Amino acid sequence: ESDAELLGDVDIVIDATDNLASRHAIERLTRDAKKPWIMGAATRLHGQVASFSQSRAEGCYQCLAPSEDDSRGYDCRNEGILGPVIGVIAAWQAQDALMFLSGQPLEWGVLRIYDAMQQRINRLAVTPRQGCHTS
Repeated sequence: ESDAELLGDVDIVIDATDNLASRHAIERLTRDAKKPWIMGAATRLHGQVASFSQSRAEGCYQCLAPSEDDSRGYDCRNEGILGPVIGVIAAWQAQDALMFLSGQPLEWGVLRIYDAMQQRINRLAVTPRQGCHTS
């Protein structure tokens, strides 16, 4: 089954995985099928959300977190996570999905980083990495 067939009529993919290798697999699958996706990640007291468009003109997850970094072993099982952080990240993902599905403008390629300890949100623009398929 091809990537396009696997995702079929899916309009957008929402990631709820807990490791880098799975996110890279989602990146490849959605990129090949030309589907947008919303990445969400959380460990300890921090969470991240980024939305990637069908075209990946803004860059992609590989540009943000190269797959050669997959061996670091960071995941919820090893690091732990504060439960409310998951709620914040899931709410952002749901909001982005609803905005996309309702035709509202969505800010593609911006990594939002939530720090629960400091109650702070930082933003980082994703840009195509030299040598990546998006550059």
